[in-house]
Amino acid sequence: MEEASQVRCAAREAVGGTDPERLRARISEALDAGSMVPGVLVLLSARVATNDETDGGGKERGPALEEAGAADRDDALAERAAGVELIYEGLALTRVLASEEPWSDPSRDRTAADIEILAADVLVARGFYLLARTECAGRAVETVRQFGRDQTRRRDLDADTGIDPGFDRDLDHSRSLEADALDLAVRCGVSAVERDVPTGLDSFAADLARSTPEEEEFPAARDFLSASVADSLAALFDERPPDTARAAGDEDALVGEVVGHAFRGGEISHFGERYGSTRMRVMRIA
Repeated sequence: MEEASQVRCAAREAVGGTDPERLRARISEALDAGSMVPGVLVLLSARVATNDETDGGGKERGPALEEAGAADRDDALAERAAGVELIYEGLALTRVLASEEPWSDPSRDRTAADIEILAADVLVARGFYLLARTECAGRAVETVRQFGRDQTRRRDLDADTGIDPGFDRDLDHSRSLEADALDLAVRCGVSAVERDVPTGLDSFAADLARSTPEEEEFPAARDFLSASVADSLAALFDERPPDTARAAGDEDALVGEVVGHAFRGGEISHFGERYGSTRMRVMRIA
């Protein structure tokens, strides 16, 4: 699928300057193996939303990227798609690490485990960077926060995580990350073309996430994002809620705060306190 290649290229470009080389290679592996479903859904959502020519009141809507040339618009949308994909890939890798706990096995390479968690850190941070000045920056922050709460809940079902569900949080925790990533993708796509978030998005994302195989990440984008998915997404635009988007500039401080906090303790990740010296060890890897 051409769109998957477009997202993958944009994601690779965003992390291309990462050092040391071993860390950069591990990040490239994650992107090579990724399905690019969240990123491609950003592009699909923008296309579907653009096909709806009015705002529901008969007034034509102009895309947010209207002032740029066609090539610039494509690049800006691909950047949003890459941001969503990077955040998903980083959190998906973190979920694997939370399950396997590679540091607890003395037979495994400790440096390799350090590289894994740092790769996840970089993926999420670069994704935040790409979305920091978009209308969906705040939602990106909440996606990572919700992931942290879900992982905590998964470890301790009796913990009071203060969950404020955006949709049915009874969804199997192995699929909740996928649902949140799909939700974020649609929001990033429709906001890029100045469309309101469609009513029913929460249920759409949860249902689509449930269609993925258990205990697996997304299949190939060309298989997962079929014509029927596009039709279901288009049907959501029959009714829209009031526009509640926040100005992109208002999100900058919040995004910066969360990026600085990510994977260093608190609700974002439980790795921080136990492996706080990972960065210092990796700095010596070259």
